[in-house]
Amino acid sequence: MASLDVRSVFQPVVRLGTGEVVGYEALARGSSADGPREPGDLFARARARDRVDELEWACRVAAAEGALEAGVEAPLVLFANVAPDVVTAAPSHVHPLLERAGERLRLVVELTERSLAWRPSELLHLVARVRELGWAVALDDVGQDPLALALLPVLQPEVVKLDLALARRRPDALTAQVVVAVAAYAERTGAVVVAEGLETPEHVQQALAMGASLGQG
Repeated sequence: MASLDVRSVFQPVVRLGTGEVVGYEALARGSSADGPREPGDLFARARARDRVDELEWACRVAAAEGALEAGVEAPLVLFANVAPDVVTAAPSHVHPLLERAGERLRLVVELTERSLAWRPSELLHLVARVRELGWAVALDDVGQDPLALALLPVLQPEVVKLDLALARRRPDALTAQVVVAVAAYAERTGAVVVAEGLETPEHVQQALAMGASLGQG
């Protein structure tokens, strides 16, 4: 892990009706003597060494620094994944960076379905803390696991991100269940629906049919 350099790349989030860029998602990437590493590999290696907290903070710092350097500032939105099972406080040396980020970035904190059942109390604490800071919450990868639909009224995310598989596969009963539940939640709360993994015009049409107003891919 000591030889691994973490950086962020930024994927645009666009308004489906116009193509206007409204924000970017920070995606962690790493490199080592063995070559580039994807996030799953990074975190698998970190868990094996009991250094997940260290890697998570490295990813958060890379996202904030990269966004500030690239000018991803308000009114553009920065989407960043945060693991709720990482409960250590921010290292003291990153406090100035976090203060600058809080002043200049319009942040949406993404929670993935894979993290929802790990530590519920920490998850709820994180959501409360995010809102205290004036940031928004996004529930990511919705459609992978029915658990996310049950947690919508509990977490009350301002953004719902549909899993990339939903726009790519032929509509089925599971897709219909997710779309109906998300549409009802969005209508009730005003939440924004984002479709992920859009790569073709057909994917965009499917995303619009599912009620998404924003997309990325």
